[in-house]
Amino acid sequence: MRYPGIALAADAEPDAPLLRMVAEQLKLPGDIWNDYGQRTETRREHLLELQSAYGFQSFTTPSHYRAAMHSLDDLAWQTDKGIVLARELADGLRRKSVLLPAVGVMERICSEAITRANRRIHAALTGHPDKRSPAAPGRTPQAQGGQQSDLAGVAAPIACKTELAPHA
Repeated sequence: MRYPGIALAADAEPDAPLLRMVAEQLKLPGDIWNDYGQRTETRREHLLELQSAYGFQSFTTPSHYRAAMHSLDDLAWQTDKGIVLARELADGLRRKSVLLPAVGVMERICSEAITRANRRIHAALTGHPDKRSPAAPGRTPQAQGGQQSDLAGVAAPIACKTELAPHA
């Protein structure tokens, strides 16, 4: 197993082409899946055997979720493209021999990483450490130390130091 993926849910079936390929490799009939897992424990036992034999671990929310989200911090600072983050997330988990979580969990991790990065960007531009407490309308955002923030400098009107010639 070079690329461990997502463990199937108890009621899920793999795609037929995948089943045919694996059946051919194992020299088994292609329709054997219907007989597999008649006992609910069979698939779980086999998953545990594979994990033990190859050193894989299941993705568990307490131990992996936060670490996975933080692993995307730098990349999320550079891009908000979910597919880029998802690929990095999958590659990072595979490097650590962690089975991928469900797609919905991966989407939430990437979404949270993007939100965290957006908050960091907002704080860097406005000087406000918390996005939920921006400057009041009509006030110029101030950076720490009372200096104008980068965003305020961009938004400030440009002072015109040259006199305009009278229009004739």
